[in-house]
Amino acid sequence: MNTIKGRIIIYISIICLLTAAWTQFFSLQGGSFGVQTRVITIFTIAAGVISIRLLLKDINNLKIARLIKENFILKVKTAVISEISGEKIHHKPIHIEDTEIYVSYFGILFNGKIAKFNQDGIRLTAMNIGNDYISFTYGNEEQMKNLRIVRPDIEPEAMSEMINKFRYETGITPTMFEE
Repeated sequence: MNTIKGRIIIYISIICLLTAAWTQFFSLQGGSFGVQTRVITIFTIAAGVISIRLLLKDINNLKIARLIKENFILKVKTAVISEISGEKIHHKPIHIEDTEIYVSYFGILFNGKIAKFNQDGIRLTAMNIGNDYISFTYGNEEQMKNLRIVRPDIEPEAMSEMINKFRYETGITPTMFEE
């Protein structure tokens, strides 16, 4: 979440800097509007629009991250992310270590990134629980992703409660694999 907050601060700073530079430029120009002034105006407006769009996207991501963090079911320290697409292209897994990972009904928050599901057409399609991992498969028709996290030691009663919560909230029955 701190990564998202940091990006929001950067976008706000860029917008303020562009506004100040544009205002200063026009105060020095006086009344003449040449080609150079038009080009600088177009560049400044385009950069401002892009910055505002990115700012709004990260504000939305911050809301989702707070929702995930406030309603977490499981909190772990390590994850491996792999991607499955319809084109059968094999992607190299990404290993993330020494970061807190929050798992909730709404998605997974890891390393400043959000893997959301049950929102915006992205559905959780499978949840597999092995002896040492918990795997989440989610996505839409075009692209499926798989996120595998290291399973912490969980008491059988707590595991049963977690499975029931996921079944009730997402409609997905987690599959247990004993190895």
